Amino acid sequence: MQSYWSSKKRLFTEYLTQGPKKEKAVAVINCDDPRGRELADGLPLPVVRTGSVPDGEIKAENFQCKLIGTAGKVATPEGSFDFKTPLVGVHNVENILNAAGVGTALKIAPQTIKAGIEALSAIPGRLEGIENSTGRFVYVDYAHTPDALENAASAIKEIAPARIICVFGCGGDRDREKRPMMGRIVARLCDLAVVTSDNPRTENPLAIIEQILPGARQTEGVEYSARDLEAGFEKKGYVIEPDRRRAIELGINASRPDDAVLIAGKGHETYQILGATTIDFDDRQEARKVLHKLESN
Repeated sequence: MQSYWSSKKRLFTEYLTQGPKKEKAVAVINCDDPRGRELADGLPLPVVRTGSVPDGEIKAENFQCKLIGTAGKVATPEGSFDFKTPLVGVHNVENILNAAGVGTALKIAPQTIKAGIEALSAIPGRLEGIENSTGRFVYVDYAHTPDALENAASAIKEIAPARIICVFGCGGDRDREKRPMMGRIVARLCDLAVVTSDNPRTENPLAIIEQILPGARQTEGVEYSARDLEAGFEKKGYVIEPDRRRAIELGINASRPDDAVLIAGKGHETYQILGATTIDFDDRQEARKVLHKLESN
C-alpha cells in the first residue's frame, strides 16, 4: 500500500504541477481518506475537496445506500442536485463525489453532472447487479485478491437486509499464499461460502480448493453437501463444488428472497482457462440462466 500511495501521489505532485497546462491544473481529492487529506493539504495548486470534511466543496447529503442502488443529494459550490444510481456501496458515493468534483473543476453545470451520473447504469464486473424479479440481490464482481474480495463482501454486508452467499475460487499457477486468506475472508463476512474453480489453468482444481479450505474452516461453520442445500440452509457454513457453472447454480438456488449472492473472481471476463484450453464462460450469463429458471417456477 505504501508503494501504491507513493506512485499515485506522483500523479499530483509531479505530473499535474509540471505539465504543459500546469497553470490551469486543479486537483480533485477525496479528503475522507486520510492520505487524501494529507495530499490535499500539501499541494501548491487549487484543490477541490470531496467528502464529509468541513472544508469540502463537494459533499453528499442525506444519501441512502441500498442493495437496489444509491440515492441522495450532491452539494457543489455551483448548486445542489438530487441523484439516483443503481451503483451499490459507500465507495461508489465517494466515486460519484469525485466525478462531480471533476465536473465542477471543468465548470460543467450541476444538472449536466447529474445527467452523467444517472446515465451510468453499471460498471462491468464491478458489483454488477443481475436484474431479476425473484427478490434476490445477485452481483458479479472481479474481486480475485484478498483485499478486493474483502472490500466487495464488506460493501454488501454493510447494507444487506438478510444473508450473504459468496461463490468464489482462486486462480491456478499463481498466488498460492492468498488462497487460505480468501477462504477466511468469505467465512467471516458471508453466511455461505460456495468454494469453486476460477481459472485453474494447469493446476488441479481440487488441489486449489484444498488450499482455500483451511481459511474457510476457521469459523467452525457447517460443511454442506450439494444435496444438503437443496432445502436451503440455516447455519453458517461452506460447500465445495469444483464446477463453476454448478457452483453458481448452487449458490443462487440456496438463497431466499432478500438474500445477496456475490459471485466473485471473474467479473467482466467472458472465458475460463482450464489447462491449456480457454472456454467461453461468463458469470453474468450463468447467473441469468439460474434466475430465469427461478422466475419461471
